[in-house]
Amino acid sequence: MNTSEPCPEGDDFDSPWKEAIREFFDPFMAFFFSRAHSEIDWARTPEFLDKELQQITHDAEVGSRIADVLVKVWLTSGEERWVAIHVEVQGQRRSDFTERMYVYNFRTYDRHRVRVASLAIITDESSASYLSKFEYDVFGCEVRFSFPVAILGEFRARRDELEQSNNPFSIFVLAHLETQDTKGDNEARFKAWRRLLKTIPKRGHSEEVINRLLRLIDWLLHLPKAYHQRMVIAANEAQEEFKMPFVSTFERMFREKAMAEGRVEGLSEGRVEGRVEGAVMFARSALLDLLTEVAGTVPPQLVERINTISDLSKLRILLRSAAHASSINDFETKLDNLN
Repeated sequence: MNTSEPCPEGDDFDSPWKEAIREFFDPFMAFFFSRAHSEIDWARTPEFLDKELQQITHDAEVGSRIADVLVKVWLTSGEERWVAIHVEVQGQRRSDFTERMYVYNFRTYDRHRVRVASLAIITDESSASYLSKFEYDVFGCEVRFSFPVAILGEFRARRDELEQSNNPFSIFVLAHLETQDTKGDNEARFKAWRRLLKTIPKRGHSEEVINRLLRLIDWLLHLPKAYHQRMVIAANEAQEEFKMPFVSTFERMFREKAMAEGRVEGLSEGRVEGRVEGAVMFARSALLDLLTEVAGTVPPQLVERINTISDLSKLRILLRSAAHASSINDFETKLDNLN
């Protein structure tokens, strides 16, 4: 196996972070900004203002975006407030960082005339500290703007705390740190992914939350195709251990395979039936790929037999069997015994 093979698209921090904040906004605020979290009325569903954010960032005209999420929340006091969250996910220090934070804050206030809280997450691992204020003084006119900043790198010294936390966002932070620490080392990244795969179910989250976290972690700890079979086997073993279907790994790989082959079939977002169907299709394909690695070729009758299997639990068992099979005949014996 070529463990030095680069990830096909490189590490994508921006997209997973934006989605993680949307899916786990309550835990995100509790994890990074506990004071603000305590003042928000969580009985009322936060409203994400994507269109308003696009207009604000377009109007600002201050270079590349730093504001990723704009959220409208209500306070426990009964007041209404929008919260602008500026997330720096590129991991690059910019000289205009504080200015852009100020501009987006002002633009949001100017557009909606509501109080705005600007919050920043810094993922730049080379920065020990970051400025958290923008200010200038001219002809006696003073501008002072400060905002809370959370430095992701500071959590490296708190890994034990992250490992033990029941906040779902602590796992996402761990995954991001692992992504940075394993850059250029796919074998170390695979081991980190497998470790997190077995850590998540121990935290007592619901099956839905677990699979949402796994999908985000798959996204962050992106591995080349050479590792996909091992990931499938690891996910299969973990689901056997915890008696829980890990749909996300199968789903993501099925999507990638379909896109690579130019096929348009996909999985309907939010439909469990669609996700499971996609997992079955990928599991069949992964099983055939694994058998090809074992024997070089797979007999047509065996291909046809595998393609008739629609039970995902059986396919998971067969994936495990194929990984340890010494030959096609050995695998077919296991398949006969399963039926």
